[in-house]
Amino acid sequence: MTPRFRSSPWAPWTGLFVGALAWFVDQQVSSAGNQWDCVALGGPFAVIVGVVCIAVAAAGGVASWRLRPDVGETQNRTFARIVGAGSAAIFILAIAFGTWAGVLLPGCHR
Repeated sequence: MTPRFRSSPWAPWTGLFVGALAWFVDQQVSSAGNQWDCVALGGPFAVIVGVVCIAVAAAGGVASWRLRPDVGETQNRTFARIVGAGSAAIFILAIAFGTWAGVLLPGCHR
């Protein structure tokens, strides 16, 4: 990570914002794809979108987690880092459940 990113006040919250964005994109692309063409954009498409969004959310969580507090930093930054990483894990779980639903249910039956 660059020093500029590490010193940013938004850096510890990366997992929260990137994870929420990944969940939003997964939900919108998967459901819109099912509306557009349920046969072609069914199970395999939902799995690919889900895996990509899980990777993006995981990258945001790792970025939050790797921000170790420096000497003299406030507890707020440490709290934000933990919240960012924890929320990214929750968003990964939500994306995984939606992806699993895309595997279990045929595209045109959703």
